[in-house]
This record gives sequence, C-alpha cells and structure tokens, in this order.
Amino acid sequence: MKQNIVMLDNDLQEASEYLKALIEESGDNWIPKFLKANETQGKLVLNIKRYLKYIYFPFKVFLQRKQYNVIIGWQAFYGVFFAFYCRLFNVKKENKLVIQHFIYKRKKGIVGVIYDKFIHYAVNEKYVDLILTCSRPYVDELIREFDLPTNKVAFVPFGVNDFSLWQNENDLEEKEFIFSVGRSNRDWEFLISALKKQKQKSIICCDTLHVDNLPSHIIVKNDVTGTESFKYMENCKCAVIPIDDGRLSAGETVLLQQMCFGKPIIITRPSSLASGYIDDGINGIVIDKDEDQLLSAITKLYSDNAYCEMLSKNAREDFVRKYSLYSHGVHVIHQLKKHHLI
Repeated sequence: MKQNIVMLDNDLQEASEYLKALIEESGDNWIPKFLKANETQGKLVLNIKRYLKYIYFPFKVFLQRKQYNVIIGWQAFYGVFFAFYCRLFNVKKENKLVIQHFIYKRKKGIVGVIYDKFIHYAVNEKYVDLILTCSRPYVDELIREFDLPTNKVAFVPFGVNDFSLWQNENDLEEKEFIFSVGRSNRDWEFLISALKKQKQKSIICCDTLHVDNLPSHIIVKNDVTGTESFKYMENCKCAVIPIDDGRLSAGETVLLQQMCFGKPIIITRPSSLASGYIDDGINGIVIDKDEDQLLSAITKLYSDNAYCEMLSKNAREDFVRKYSLYSHGVHVIHQLKKHHLI
C-alpha cells in the first residue's frame, strides 16, 4: 500500500503538531521524510550546501516515488525539484504532488534567466496537483505567472508552534521598545526613516541590514539568530512588519510568532498579512506605507493602555484559534479534500 509523505527541511519536533493534524484530520498516516536545510542561510558556502540539499533530497524521493501516494513538499523547493525530475525524465505520473509555501521572485542577470526557465519548466500542471500559498492575493499572481488553472492554487493560513512556551531564560534587559525582525521583502528604508522622527527606543534584528549614522534610539542587531529573537518579541511594546513588495508572500512566520506572544503588531498594506491575517483595530493595526500613519499608530499604542491590551488579547486568541501549526495542518487537509487529492 502506498504511503503519504511530507518532505520537510526542519526538525521533526518542530513539525510534530503539523503532522499530528494531517493524521487526525485525514484519518490516514503521513510519513515525514526530512533533510534539515533551513539552518544554512547566510554565508556563501552554507548557501551552496543548502542548494545542494534542494537538489539531492528530492531526487532520492523521486527514485522511490512508486512507494508514495500523496507527496507534500513542505519545503517548496523539495516539491519543485521533485516535479522537475518527473518532467525531465518524462515518467509516468505516480503521485499526487502538493507544493507548500511557494514564492516565486524573479532574479537579475544570467542567473535570473536560468532560474526563471527552471521554475517554469518544473511547475508543470501534469506533475503538480496543487500549490498552497500563505498569501490570499498571491493565489492570482501564481495563476497568472505560471498560466495555471484556477483549481491548481489555493490559500491556506500559515501556522507556527506556540513559541511563548519556550523554555530558555529571558535575560534581555531592554523593555517596552518597538521591535522589527526579518530579512526577506522588508522595507527597512521606510521603517528607519519613520522611526527617526520619534524618540521611542527601537530595535531591528536583521543579519543583512547595515546602516550608518543612526540616532541612538534606533539599534540594528545583525547577530540575533533562531530562538534568540523570541526574547525581543516577549519584551517589546509592539512590533512593526514593513513589507516591501506587497504582491509576494512574506512576513507570515514573524507575524504569527509575534501574535503567539500576544503583542500589538503594526503591518503595512498591500501585503499578504493585511489581506489574510490582521483585522485593523481588532487583532493588530494595518497602515498604508505612510510615515505619519506609522507614527500615529505608535503614539496610540504608547498612550492608550486599554487599546494596547485589547489588541494584545485578540492577537493571542486568534493565534491559538486560527494560526497554530496544528490549525495549519487542518487547513492543508481541508484543501486536499476539496481538490479530491485524498
């Protein structure tokens, strides 16, 4: 009997609630197949190792494909490369392939041309049965970009583990500051320009952001990695997520991590966060990418404790109810059933 599998790039412990939801909601077993690749972003050599894992691991699964029924690529590139091998070798379709968390962003130069041709070659509707994105507006973007039928792409809310339950000691001295963290698709220029116009202490954690001549109340940290950022999420007054290109799916992980700590969050629109996760004035604050709007939102949070506490309470409750990793797994199974894949 064929197995259902999930290709993961993180620890089994991290994905345990997701796998539990798949099993309980589908009534069937799901086997994790994993090769850790999400820890090697940064330096060139580490990135090369990560790309090699994207190439090697799906090929191993491809060679064993007759053993599997439904294959979920939790790591999108694992799913993309599996589809690539199927098309390259023109094999008989043996599996139902679901690619999760897929984001396509054009790259520059000759590398961009090769990347574009590779992705479009791989994302072929013969071998890819469903793409699941965590951004509601990005559904239409993917359908247009890859000329896919409308039933090939669907939105599912993202989910994360409850990091407010982490066990590490919080020895951070800073309290009540404005916090922002992330790397991809962030408009740091907008955020820093606005923060310069107010005096609240602000901390930005990004390993690739380097800015000179900042005022003393704005601190950029390049060395905060992994769970270290949870200390800042737990201690901050509020969080800001400034999205650069609103068409792309970005910021969901950080948003939900911050929500699990029950802190007010300010996000910019257009963005997947504004269209799929945050209700303005209910569980967070949604602003246009306008400095005055951001400063006004910050001022209200620091001056109105009742408003701040209401946003915090609703953010935490929404996380537990909608955006846990278990809930994410439930949403995935609902889509697989809706598209008759299980």
